[in-house]
Amino acid sequence: MRLGKIVILFFAALLAPTALAQEANHLVISQMQIAGAAAHDEFVELYNPTASPLNLETLPLSLHIRNSSGTNFKKTLTLLNKIIPAKGFFLIANTSYTGMVAPDATYTGTSGNLVDNGAVYISTSPTKDIGVIDKLGWGSQMIVGCETTCAIGGFNPLDSNSLIRKPGGALGHGQDTDNNNNDFLDPPDLSNPRNSLSPPIGGAPPPLDITPPNEAGNLM
Repeated sequence: MRLGKIVILFFAALLAPTALAQEANHLVISQMQIAGAAAHDEFVELYNPTASPLNLETLPLSLHIRNSSGTNFKKTLTLLNKIIPAKGFFLIANTSYTGMVAPDATYTGTSGNLVDNGAVYISTSPTKDIGVIDKLGWGSQMIVGCETTCAIGGFNPLDSNSLIRKPGGALGHGQDTDNNNNDFLDPPDLSNPRNSLSPPIGGAPPPLDITPPNEAGNLM
């Protein structure tokens, strides 16, 4: 029986670093909608997988959007709120956004917005490709706009559907393997935007139970 325990512990040790490597320790893009009920009805949702709130004004946060040919557009943000809670969300939306959940920050304009085969990234600099924190590309976006591979295998989300970061649900949205195609759900799901007032979700997984089934309840 002791040999069985040793084998299980050995494989648990091998698997643990892989699981930890997938959990981001920084701000990530957790959800993105290109279009909804109307033109430019778009948003980018951020998730904070860390245990501390972040002030996005002092960070400072910059939002960049790439069109289908890879041209970069830096969006000017109006911060209505500044803090993203620990394990919480922050909603950035075009002023044409029609969703029921209020945005925490907005940007304007009918050009340089989210489009099919596009990309979006967050950074700490207004300068292109400087201080990049996280990025997401989809469809046939140029590889420079994606992390390793673009999301959902070269396709685009439908109207009122979003690209949503894994793992999802009560586990939060902190998976980050630096590969968009691995880190976002396929197919996209109906949009469900959340803001800084939405309940925080996610956290450490429960401890791994390494007790062999035939020894459960045996205290000797």
